[in-house]
Amino acid sequence: MTLSTKHAPLKDRAALLATVSEAVWQGVVIGIAKRAGWLVYHVHDSRTQEWGTDPGFPDLVMVRDDRILFVEIKREHGRVARTQTPWLQALDLPGIEVYIWRPSHEDIVRQVLA
Repeated sequence: MTLSTKHAPLKDRAALLATVSEAVWQGVVIGIAKRAGWLVYHVHDSRTQEWGTDPGFPDLVMVRDDRILFVEIKREHGRVARTQTPWLQALDLPGIEVYIWRPSHEDIVRQVLA
């Protein structure tokens, strides 16, 4: 699945990307990753866990070969929550890739996951 906006006029493309939900975008990213041979783990909403999990953990963990990615999925204009920032900073270590991906990043996503 792709967002199929590449041939839309720039203004129309921006308007279309703004309507893509986080769930739909996450499905697109997972599909790209699976087709490229990544193992994918989706972290369920850490804000609702009652057994000691700190909120804000990234949405996806992906592993392939010697690479591990932590990915926060956002709508086009979605904001990183203050509870997410400490996780994203803590995970940004040598050998670990940390990303925040929005629908307009589809080409970058495909390059990273290729």
